[in-house]
Amino acid sequence: MAVYRTIDFTALEKRANNDRVVAILTGMGIVVPADFQCLGIPMISFGDHFQRDDQPFDITPFKGRLVFGGNMNSSDIAHYPAGPVRITIIRWGKGPEECGKIIVGKTDINHTSMVSYASITIGDHVHLDPRVVIMDSGGHPADRRLEDNTENRKIAPVVIEDHAWIGYASTIMPGVTVGHHAVVSPGSVVMWDVPPYGIVVGNPAKSIKVYKKHFESRAN
Repeated sequence: MAVYRTIDFTALEKRANNDRVVAILTGMGIVVPADFQCLGIPMISFGDHFQRDDQPFDITPFKGRLVFGGNMNSSDIAHYPAGPVRITIIRWGKGPEECGKIIVGKTDINHTSMVSYASITIGDHVHLDPRVVIMDSGGHPADRRLEDNTENRKIAPVVIEDHAWIGYASTIMPGVTVGHHAVVSPGSVVMWDVPPYGIVVGNPAKSIKVYKKHFESRAN
């Protein structure tokens, strides 16, 4: 039986910059595992409604609010169109819960974009295809008659449970929970919860199947 193997020498060269990336991230108060590996340089920004433009930016409110448990691919190397990892955390109030927070378990971030005003929690062994967008706030009121301020925006936590698969170029909207072992088909816009073992597709995403239980191997 033939064994399929592949190696990308450009990726190996970029890995040499890993120590520099780790130093930048930890200097920003971002938590990474001891064996963290990052291809390319992610685009990470903090936004604070209470800091003055004429003063040095204080990262203190953001320390520990971005936690990675896996590795990261933010390079320009991909088997199909991708882009850098883009992460934004917004502090919109002075209370401890009025600032975004992103916690990623043992999951690799792969050309993913995330915006957090509340919290985004990603479990272990989640498969994130490139160009996935995850947001716990749209950043603007859906009712365009309302004043464009924080009070009129929907801000609601997002949870993606263990072993879910979020397909290429999908968008996870505020307040959504994607259940464990669920599948979001490529290009879907998920506006409502996805049950465990469920499969959704489309814009807005609709359920097409829910497996009743975990697959069990059949005895010979």
